[in-house]
Amino acid sequence: NNGALSGLVSNADLRKALIKNLDNLNNVKVDDLINKTPVRINENATISDLLLLINQSDFLVSFLPVIDNQNNLKGALSFAHLIRSES
Repeated sequence: NNGALSGLVSNADLRKALIKNLDNLNNVKVDDLINKTPVRINENATISDLLLLINQSDFLVSFLPVIDNQNNLKGALSFAHLIRSES
């Protein structure tokens, strides 16, 4: 309601929730789907900061929320944006 990033749902989050409730998909809850601590980057970060964050990640970063200093969502970077940043 206040614009703050409270989480996101990725393909991996969806798969985990479905596998967890494979015996009864009606048991899947919204909280099972939401990653409340997603990888994100501050709007004031540099390209070097972005590349360091991606390189330090244990998984492929295909979507990256961009936040301000108050954790408000300002935008997002997709995989295509991330690839273009390396050139």
